[in-house]
Amino acid sequence: MIRRPPRSTLSSSSAASDVYKRQVYPNPFNPSTNIEFSVNQNAKIDLSIYNLNGQLVEIILNDFIYPGTYTINWDASNYSTGMYLLVANNGNYSETKKLMLVI
Repeated sequence: MIRRPPRSTLSSSSAASDVYKRQVYPNPFNPSTNIEFSVNQNAKIDLSIYNLNGQLVEIILNDFIYPGTYTINWDASNYSTGMYLLVANNGNYSETKKLMLVI
């Protein structure tokens, strides 16, 4: 589920690190977690989950989005306990965050 704001309140910036600011909560989690991120400009965003072997587990988001703050709930109830990597990419900037699923 994605909650999209009606208007953005974020200011524009050309710094790559300002494209998105993310937090994942709770982490560690069982069996779902919320991924919250913000973008300050129109962008094609890819949020993907990988296992520690580098295999793609799930594509959470691969879409063009508008400036604002978004929250996506990832339900990992079909996956086994372990460490996963959330990779966020906008084409110019990529960031990785560790997620710990405990069942």
